Amino acid sequence: MSKYSKSFTARIHHFLKVCMTINDLENSVKEDIEQLNEANFFDVSIVKKIKKSYQNEFSKLKQTSNVLLRYIYRKSKKENFYFFDCPFEVYINHYDPRKTKFLENNIDAEEIHFIQQEIGHLEQPAKHKNIKIKYRCINKYLRENNNKTINFSGFKDADYSYNSVIYFNEKSLTINYSKLINSNATWQYSYQKKLEFLNYRLEEIKEEQRKILVKKEIPVKINQLTINQAVILLDNLGAFSNNFFENTSKKKQAEIIGQLIGKNAKNVKIAIEKLDKSPSENGIRYKKDINKISQILEDLRD
Repeated sequence: MSKYSKSFTARIHHFLKVCMTINDLENSVKEDIEQLNEANFFDVSIVKKIKKSYQNEFSKLKQTSNVLLRYIYRKSKKENFYFFDCPFEVYINHYDPRKTKFLENNIDAEEIHFIQQEIGHLEQPAKHKNIKIKYRCINKYLRENNNKTINFSGFKDADYSYNSVIYFNEKSLTINYSKLINSNATWQYSYQKKLEFLNYRLEEIKEEQRKILVKKEIPVKINQLTINQAVILLDNLGAFSNNFFENTSKKKQAEIIGQLIGKNAKNVKIAIEKLDKSPSENGIRYKKDINKISQILEDLRD
């Protein structure tokens, strides 16, 4: 954990020691009760005393861990230290790297699956209130401060198999601190902001997917009609024989049609004026426009 400040790393180490003490305490209680069973001397009152003693010790350790967790939360923003209840800014800083790792480990997954998993974890916090610490980071910190390193491999033995706070893995340990906090008041706003961000991002992705789907469903458009073709089509449909159009100037007709087809009114007026001329006067291209409109109308009749 050399990338973090010395004071922050010291708190992490202190928190680890508290959790290891809790782990030892749990194992000790388990062993005491098992010895009573083996001795055929299972006295309920003794068991209650053992459990009460455990609860008292655990309560003290819990108070210490609460103080340390609140410190870790407050300082994790400056240290950019990620854990389940880290501040929102830290969560955002780690979002893309964590998403990338998730996608690498789940070949067919997409970001939407990562988000769904994140939301699921936030909705079941007791299972996911974890802080992960690599063994080598702790031992490096201890060496740098002239302290004896920890042989973590021994903690994976059967004697340490029962615990509810700390879990020893191959190269790191995981602390589940859900039992060590009194309430979520410290980080409730961070929780809400994370959930809002994830739901917003989820809607963004769904909207992007909807746009892609709509784009695929839209058929290839026929080339938009030219101004001449649009005017010829309107003429064939009887627009210019309409009572309103018949009593309206070509300039006004052009303004109305220009708004309809989104074209410049002056150019539309020129096309309207061509209707009064013979096809030969308007040229070969104009004849092609007439033929195209005739074909469109013929196709519509089929």
